[in-house]
Amino acid sequence: MKTKLFVFLLIVFFAILLPYSIKAQEFHVTTSTNVLMLGEVGFDGTNYLFGFSEDTNNVVSAQFISNIGALVGQKISLGYSGGAPLVEFDGTNYLLLWSAPKQVFNPDKPTGDTIFGQFLSTSGALVGNRFVVAINASISSPKGGCLDYNNGVYMVIFKQNDINYALTISPSGVISTPIQLSSITSGDNAMAFDGTNYLVAWWSHGIGSYEFEQDIYGQFISSTGSLVGGTFIIDDDDTHSDNPLSMAYDGNKYMVTYHVGSVNNNAWSLFSRFVSTSGIVDNRICLRDSTYNPSFAYTSFDGTNYLVTWADSAFSMQSVIKGRYYTPNGTPLDNNIFTIFSTLNGDVPMYAGNFFTNNKFLVVTFRIDPSNF
Repeated sequence: MKTKLFVFLLIVFFAILLPYSIKAQEFHVTTSTNVLMLGEVGFDGTNYLFGFSEDTNNVVSAQFISNIGALVGQKISLGYSGGAPLVEFDGTNYLLLWSAPKQVFNPDKPTGDTIFGQFLSTSGALVGNRFVVAINASISSPKGGCLDYNNGVYMVIFKQNDINYALTISPSGVISTPIQLSSITSGDNAMAFDGTNYLVAWWSHGIGSYEFEQDIYGQFISSTGSLVGGTFIIDDDDTHSDNPLSMAYDGNKYMVTYHVGSVNNNAWSLFSRFVSTSGIVDNRICLRDSTYNPSFAYTSFDGTNYLVTWADSAFSMQSVIKGRYYTPNGTPLDNNIFTIFSTLNGDVPMYAGNFFTNNKFLVVTFRIDPSNF
């Protein structure tokens, strides 16, 4: 699969005040022709660190990028095979987590994966050795697991035998005993922090079958890794709610974004629901209807508004990455649904993750040779 990884930089100031004049630049993170999967992005106050997996051996890799989009140093190879890593910064070092690779075209994961971790300094040097986080477990991208850092510890969400678990890792590498979040099966996950607790949301496909009704569930967990309350329904009706999910917190409530499938065909629409810090779930908000066959939504918040990005007609020659701003009550900021990535030199964009940090939105994608369809 020949792919290239790109980043699109949205300057928030112009995006909010001049929504029809998005100031941005596109630049390479890597020119490799075999990027397996894009990972996540961390920021250390000076540079961004992008994680990805590439080459025929699925090498776990990373690249520093300056805040103006210039490559900083050489590409970093961790020397191990795996999926695209989760990336987070603790104020001193980065933590990268990965498990076995997961292809977009073959999302099923083996049950015998091992999750590994590696600390990395802001200069790109390995800090200590690779270590085992969990066995018989997976965090494979795009949203199989979650990693965040708050209140002095990393929070990790992962899966064992299709069940969600959580554990914490200290900046010195001390790993807590995992706790089971729920007995409800899990597909992909999303997580956000409200200053006190995390909300973890996931898609459940039923027990051992993708033919079962598919719903979205939620569970609060403290920053120290204790369950807060019980599991609750976020989205449940006769249609199929599906993954990947995305989530952001706006200082008052969470915005959970997901797919909904038609009961009559395979068409998908994008929806969001707001969830309060006490678990009250608001009504559905339709972000993009099935006319455009949208998928792979990502949500982030800049302190004033949400940015939601998605792929229209993914895995086709018509695939294009779109974006739109929403107010904290779910109302579109304006009528402008704008294009972020489109076909370039015959390669089409697949999906894009977006992240808000350093007063900028970063939207990361990879393009693929359409002969792979």
